[in-house]
Amino acid sequence: MGSTSTDSKMGPAQGHNPGAVEPQSTPASYDLEKLGRQRPEVFVSPLSECSFCFSLLASILMAVCLFRLLSIVILGTSFSYDVP
Repeated sequence: MGSTSTDSKMGPAQGHNPGAVEPQSTPASYDLEKLGRQRPEVFVSPLSECSFCFSLLASILMAVCLFRLLSIVILGTSFSYDVP
């Protein structure tokens, strides 16, 4: 029997989702030397890259200070309420 162009197309009845995103193929090997030396595309200047690194460092330091402060407060309240 003759095949028409509509036979090869998948419609909604065959499970085709028109909004689905096809996964992109990934390369088998990466050039690690090149990836290690090039600046990511989001950082347009060295200043933006340094400010990003500074913001990461500052947020980590703030988290450490917060946890240490909370441990001191919790320890102090546990002694004042005689919590074992």
